[in-house]
Amino acid sequence: MLAGLVVAAAHAGPEVQRSAPREQAALTLAGKRLAIDYGRPAIRGRSVFGVLVPWDEIWRTGADEASQFSSELDLRFAGVVVPKGKYALFTIPGERGWQLVLNKVADQWGSFNYEAAQDVVRVPMRFESVSEPIERLSMALTASGEDAATLWIGWEKTVVSASFEVIPEPGPAAAAPPPQ
Repeated sequence: MLAGLVVAAAHAGPEVQRSAPREQAALTLAGKRLAIDYGRPAIRGRSVFGVLVPWDEIWRTGADEASQFSSELDLRFAGVVVPKGKYALFTIPGERGWQLVLNKVADQWGSFNYEAAQDVVRVPMRFESVSEPIERLSMALTASGEDAATLWIGWEKTVVSASFEVIPEPGPAAAAPPPQ
């Protein structure tokens, strides 16, 4: 599972002063691109969950700008349709469970201006503790067949995930029969 947390490097532009490097995780499903762009803070000896990142509060799930999730496909998370587009990706970490939140306002700095009314979806995430700490926040998208995938987030000794499926695009309309 941790092998799925491999990410591709992305370079931050010089115009923004960031506290952590930016990374991108990407996947192609049904010939269309899905991606996550996020800041990768490091533990650096700190206690993360419940201290640096408070329990039961909205978190930008990264550093600096809110993480962004983009999809060229309509998706379904736990029965909720998420139209293709770009969203801010937040989580609500909890001692008893996590939630994934996708918000319509994709371009946000942190979660300072977060508004729950702009949420497209909130879904529970699966939680797993790992024995070896993950020094830098890591995210990945892994395919489960041709029409489903899982979003993974790992940091400190925590790995959480949420699965989703592709909503098939309608095929070309059948041509009307020629008039007789």
